[in-house]
Amino acid sequence: MLCDKRFVWKHHLTRHSRIHSGEKPYKCHMCDKAFSRYENLNLHMPIHAREKLHQCCVCNKVFSQPQRLIVHMTIHTGEQPYKCYVCGNAYSQAAHLQNHIRVHTVEEPIKCSLCDRVFKQSGHLQQHKRRVHGNTTE
Repeated sequence: MLCDKRFVWKHHLTRHSRIHSGEKPYKCHMCDKAFSRYENLNLHMPIHAREKLHQCCVCNKVFSQPQRLIVHMTIHTGEQPYKCYVCGNAYSQAAHLQNHIRVHTVEEPIKCSLCDRVFKQSGHLQQHKRRVHGNTTE
């Protein structure tokens, strides 16, 4: 068992287990991005739309989704509302805090199938595979 979380529905357990395995079965057919949840793939798809309606008033960067603009604005405000309860590090995005928390947990590391390197975050493993092994999938 990788963590103590419990779920009533099997599909919730399956979805949660992807956090530990790094599995991302939902692939964008327009770019090389992949997602662990179908909902996240659907949120991603408007990025490929020609029309981007939400523009930052500070730097003029445009976004296809309003929530992406809201998250982007923390770059300009410096706001870091997400604080680590262990060490106090602060982050502008909840996802960044979630990634950081793994530093303090005893989660099973994710091992590269092509060498002996281990990682706490699946994104770092993917980055390693692209950089060191020259592949994006496996």
